[in-house]
Amino acid sequence: METTNRRTILGVLTLCALAALACFGPAPAKAAPDKQVTVDNPETNPVNVRDVDNAARQFFQTGTNNLTNEFNPTGFGQTLVTVPGGLVLVIEYVSAACFGSPTIPDTLRLGTTSLGPSTGADHVFALTPTTFPAEGVASQITRIYAGPGTKVNVTAFPTTNVASMTCNVSISGYFVKL
Repeated sequence: METTNRRTILGVLTLCALAALACFGPAPAKAAPDKQVTVDNPETNPVNVRDVDNAARQFFQTGTNNLTNEFNPTGFGQTLVTVPGGLVLVIEYVSAACFGSPTIPDTLRLGTTSLGPSTGADHVFALTPTTFPAEGVASQITRIYAGPGTKVNVTAFPTTNVASMTCNVSISGYFVKL
């Protein structure tokens, strides 16, 4: 009987507390429409911002499973994509699983070349050996920009005289209109 009375009293007190909060609780925050909001965004701890609802953004992903790997004096590797005119490619993720014989290559080299082999930038990703013989993998979040007409090339490095090798490489990101 004492337990039933305690439960009843606790139930009534809980309802009273909820009713008091509903009537006298904190008022919802309201801001005048003409007020400016400032967000602190220090360089040491930046706020991540992404324009997900940007209609100009066109998502993109491509890859290859047989990588051209032989040395080429006019450039290197295999072209995954040539950026169309009027667009910028933003690469946000690179992944690779490469198999070599008898050993794996050290790195994956992703290059953006716009006007010739001597212009552009190389981005190098270390291939980490796995428990499988002669396999190396890489997986990296990144931010690489490639302008209109830029070729995005990829190869395992150092290059060899082997014409091709099994290397599953994937890049993903989005195009944005200029």
